[in-house]
Amino acid sequence: MTWPSKPAPWLALWAAFCAACVSGFPPCVDLPAHGAQLQTLAEVLRGGPAAAWYAPGFSVGYGLTTWLFLPAAWLVNGAFAAKLAAWTALVMIPVSVAVLARALDRPWTLGVLAAPMGFCLSYWYGFLPTLFAVPFVLFGWAHVVRGRLALVAVSGLFVLLCHFMAFAAFAAGVLALRPRFALLAAGVGVPSCVALPRIIELIQRSGAAALPTRYHLDAHLLGTVRQYPWGARVSFWLNVALLVVLVAFALRRRASVPRAAAALAASQVLLFALMPDDLAGAWRVGTRLAVFAALSCLLLWPAAAVPRALYAVPLASALFIAQVHWWFAGATAGLAEVTALAPPAGPHGGVSLIGREVPPAKLTLAEHLPEWWTARWGGVGTHFFADADHQAVRRSTAEPLPALNGVLVFGPGPLPDALAGYRVVQQAGAWRRLERPRE
Repeated sequence: MTWPSKPAPWLALWAAFCAACVSGFPPCVDLPAHGAQLQTLAEVLRGGPAAAWYAPGFSVGYGLTTWLFLPAAWLVNGAFAAKLAAWTALVMIPVSVAVLARALDRPWTLGVLAAPMGFCLSYWYGFLPTLFAVPFVLFGWAHVVRGRLALVAVSGLFVLLCHFMAFAAFAAGVLALRPRFALLAAGVGVPSCVALPRIIELIQRSGAAALPTRYHLDAHLLGTVRQYPWGARVSFWLNVALLVVLVAFALRRRASVPRAAAALAASQVLLFALMPDDLAGAWRVGTRLAVFAALSCLLLWPAAAVPRALYAVPLASALFIAQVHWWFAGATAGLAEVTALAPPAGPHGGVSLIGREVPPAKLTLAEHLPEWWTARWGGVGTHFFADADHQAVRRSTAEPLPALNGVLVFGPGPLPDALAGYRVVQQAGAWRRLERPRE
């Protein structure tokens, strides 16, 4: 018997670790903007001030996550809802791997090895809809293996409404599993028919706007990983080493690897390798799919139990992941204080005087940090994707917003000329909260 012998205690520890990571302001580029989307959606539905500028919407192929966690935003705020969604995904990813492993007659403890892999590109970039869909793709595959028609149908439609990219991974896996026709039709055919009008619309729009579709070999060859904070890079390479060991062992004992697991892994590796990085205006497409390749390759493990020595890898990986969150909390100290009070009436926003990156990381971690203000309090926020018609909250008028009444400034140095006349009402850490004097 190998540790852990029972899932519940380990899962409780993992859930606590993930809660610690997403507390405060986690280092996820777009997560503050998703929190602002959630809080603004709640306020628009209440008829608050934001309703004069923004309207709710729903798009096939994107954004179900926002609507699912709207009750949490309604009861607490958008910041809490966004972090709850990220936490749910991180906790459910190893659970989904364990469920799929058991369906393929693999040890459930592969889920323990999979746990740190949830801290993937979609986490660090804060791509919440993609991240949230990951465990449900794996649950869906498990239902295909078990032959559960109704659950396969629900899984396919659910994943599609979360994000098109996740559905591409789900569909490729279903095809690789070669289920009977009814399962294939329920999991892939019906959702594809639902998505067809939206797909046609996107293709037409792409042609008219000449949106780029490009294959970036550098991105597939770890160019994106080089942007990570160093602890995230170490965690990545630890998981790569683990996968190399597992795949090498599987190749030596090919007869013990279930054919379905091999087909599933091959489909996801091929999808990642062939998918463009830019696809009709969507960025980081192929690299978002790397997590599905990694998780499916875990299932190639040919033995009935996982050696205890391998558990050192997720443990070490978790320590380095914790270091990234500790570093980021220090680098952005003061954000909690300057967002502790609601912004003034009227539009509010933020600016970074150090650029979009938080050194030494090369990720654009400062891009949306001021949107935690909107996520916590609502009001008329800015810079949270409302210019895109696939978001849950969209601009409802082409009329430009008035001048900002409240501004969060991140970083030292003199204020830009555009903020001349604003007064500093609070300063904490590297942050200043400014307000425009009332006329």
